[in-house]
Amino acid sequence: GADAGSYTAILKCLISNGRLYVFDVYRKKLNFPDLCKLIIDHAENNRLHHLVVEKTSNGVALLETLMLHFGERNYRQSGLNLLQPISPSKSKVARMEKAMAYVNAGGVLLQQNADWLPAFEAELRAFPGGKYDDQVDALSQAIDFYVKLESHSYYGSGKLPSVA
Repeated sequence: GADAGSYTAILKCLISNGRLYVFDVYRKKLNFPDLCKLIIDHAENNRLHHLVVEKTSNGVALLETLMLHFGERNYRQSGLNLLQPISPSKSKVARMEKAMAYVNAGGVLLQQNADWLPAFEAELRAFPGGKYDDQVDALSQAIDFYVKLESHSYYGSGKLPSVA
């Protein structure tokens, strides 16, 4: 979330050979203008193919702001736009339970020795009883997005793009 009391979690991922590689995690409390600036700067300074944004709470305003900023650059010839709004229909626990099948099958790899890794793993281990769940939720949504993307074969087998 983008309100002052909650954290924003951003996972930078790519998929190759049927696996989701999480190679960077950003987690911080941000106000809405700082969140918009961070995402716009990140998208413009990296070669992202998609930005997956949850359409709840401040996510709706964030999507509207990003649509205004990116305008025509949002639309891609592949038919898959840069901005990918998602509307979770199940609880965080249910979403993570579903995502765990992919994790348990070896479908998720984390960057070794990353500075964010200890906090990320601690939050995953504590879920659902931990104090925070923003990174867990971001991971479950990344997995869900990639599984759907891969099942539709938009990019061809094993050739999926990077996402934040």
